[in-house]
Amino acid sequence: MATESSPTPAQPLQYPPTLQDEPLNPTLTALSTLSLLNLRLSRLEYLLTGKSDPHSQAHNETDRTTTADKDTTTPTIPTQLRTLESRLTHLKRLDGLPGSLVRMIDSLRREYPELFPSTSNSAHTSSHDLTPTPKHDLSHHATEVLSHSTLYTSTSSHLQTLQTLRIPPASQSANLLNAAPRLQQLRKRQEEVDSEIAELKGRSANVLEWWVKTGVVGMGELWEDWEGRVRDVEREVRRVERRRGEDT
Repeated sequence: MATESSPTPAQPLQYPPTLQDEPLNPTLTALSTLSLLNLRLSRLEYLLTGKSDPHSQAHNETDRTTTADKDTTTPTIPTQLRTLESRLTHLKRLDGLPGSLVRMIDSLRREYPELFPSTSNSAHTSSHDLTPTPKHDLSHHATEVLSHSTLYTSTSSHLQTLQTLRIPPASQSANLLNAAPRLQQLRKRQEEVDSEIAELKGRSANVLEWWVKTGVVGMGELWEDWEGRVRDVEREVRRVERRRGEDT
C-alpha cells in the first residue's frame, strides 16, 4: 500500500554566518553585516524606485558571502562599502518625494544624532539597564514621583475639561473663512484711517503753533506798541495844554 508523500517544507532564507556562529572570524562577520546592509538598501531602493528586487538581491549576496573562501571574484569589504555608499548617494539624488525623504532623514541624522542611536550605544544602555539599581536611587525616584503627583491629577482634570468642550459648528468656521477677505479690506481701511488721523494731528499741531506765535505773542507785541503810542499822545497833549496856559 502506497503511503501518501508529505509535502516538502519550504527552506527558510539562509543568511551568512553571524558573530555567534563564527566568533573568531571577523571577515565573515563583516561580510554578514554588509550582506544585511545590502539587503536593507535593496528593499529601500525597491520601495522608493520600484527597480530593485530585494529577494533576488538578498539571495545573490548570500551566495556570494557564504562562498567567500572559494570564489575569488567576491568583492572585497572596502569595495562593498563604496558600493553601498554610492547607492545611498544615488538615493539622495532622486527627484521628487523619494529623494526629499532620504535627504530629510539624512539631515535629521546629522543635526540630531540622538534620534538615531548606534548599536554600541544601545548595547551600552541596555547593559546599564540590567545592572541593579541601588535602594537610595529608588527612594529618590519614588520621592520625585510623589512630589509631582499633583501634576497628574491637574493634567487629568484639564484633559477631561477639554473633552467636555463643544466643537463649534462647521457653518461658523465657513462664515469666518468667507469673511476673511472683508476683514482684510477692513484692516487696510483701518490702516488708511490711522495714517489720515496721524496726518491731521500733525497739521493741527502746526496750526496751534502758528496761532500761539501769531495770535498770542503777536497780539501782545501789538498791544505793547499801541500802549506806547497812547503814552506819546498823552504827553503831547499835556505839553500843548501847558503852553496854552502859559500864553493866557
